[in-house]
Amino acid sequence: MEVLKMIFSKWMKKHGLDPLDIDLGLIEVRDNPDESWTMRALAGHSVGMPPEDGFLAARELQEALCWAADGRPEGKRRLAEILGCRGDDYQRALYYSVAGRGPVAMLLDLQRLVALMQTRADAAHVSATNGHAVAAAEPPYRFFDEADGPRGRFEEDFDFGPAWDGIARSR
Repeated sequence: MEVLKMIFSKWMKKHGLDPLDIDLGLIEVRDNPDESWTMRALAGHSVGMPPEDGFLAARELQEALCWAADGRPEGKRRLAEILGCRGDDYQRALYYSVAGRGPVAMLLDLQRLVALMQTRADAAHVSATNGHAVAAAEPPYRFFDEADGPRGRFEEDFDFGPAWDGIARSR
């Protein structure tokens, strides 16, 4: 195992990756004019998020939307909780970046973001485990007891719009 750590360390230094900037993949997506604007927005909202927190938050939102698209009541309930959370503006930013695109497009974009965020979190973990510093942008969101501005009121019995017809078993 020590030999692998040594090889990893030498490779990191040789390629100028010490410290490892875990935001480079997100920045590449954010700044790529050939990417969809929704993916660019999702990546931009995610630059600087703590690796594990960002991954878990994106995955939680994607999971709630998957459940809702499957007509599971816990999906709508969880989505209402996420959007109504008093201090988590990151998940609201992600949701409103894809809202209105239709459930399939929303889920595809979030699936791709979750994959990017998982890779980012895994890279940060491997790098830190092997004794290398991890660099990231300044966290873009602060977590307070309140939202940083007005927030909507969300009830779990809300109706989805017509884009969800035929996808969710119930609105």
